[in-house]
Amino acid sequence: MFLPIFACIIGCGLQVSTAIEAQAQPNARSETRFTLAASDPNVTPRNPDFIALGKAVARALAAQGFEQARSADDADLVVVVDWMVSDPKVVARHAGGDVGGPAVTGSAPGRAGMPVGGTNNPGSFGFGAEGQDRGELVYTRVVTLKGVDRSAYRADPQAKPLWEMKLTSEGDTDDVPSFAPFMAAAAMPYLATNAGKVRNRVAQTEDPVKYVRGDIPAMPAKRP
Repeated sequence: MFLPIFACIIGCGLQVSTAIEAQAQPNARSETRFTLAASDPNVTPRNPDFIALGKAVARALAAQGFEQARSADDADLVVVVDWMVSDPKVVARHAGGDVGGPAVTGSAPGRAGMPVGGTNNPGSFGFGAEGQDRGELVYTRVVTLKGVDRSAYRADPQAKPLWEMKLTSEGDTDDVPSFAPFMAAAAMPYLATNAGKVRNRVAQTEDPVKYVRGDIPAMPAKRP
């Protein structure tokens, strides 16, 4: 297991872990033709963060069999979107601090059979021998999604949803267009399901993120 995980850390690029809370009624998928609405009435349709998050959510929904309606009158479902980004907090990350000497050292100068000047092994440089804590800025990002029957929503925007989700992640940016594709891709398998509490980690090179971001036109077919 170590090698694949290590390879992904090196080759998968940015990764985001999202905590997901998903609840759904038994008839959660009875209505699938949706429009998007912001939970906050002060958020206009031209809000750039709402546009970015809405596009990511719409593509995630489409991958799960939902269809974005051409107009509000053509929809039977309203997907209510809300988001919040915390103030940054400083988190201490420990770097270095190797215990003891390197397990494999180089050869000393003048050793028989070795170059005159000796050799070095990467472990012999003492990388990280002096450990230190460095401060990093971290934001908490929260996204909520609620699928509400359109008729019920028109009568009461606070109507009980057919399904709902709360997504939480942490990262070094508060830029919604940057983190929205990762969180929407992580949520995709659990949309309109009664999954409870789960966690999903996705990487920028994976198909769900590339699809939600718009880099590829559709999710690749699953292999048998």
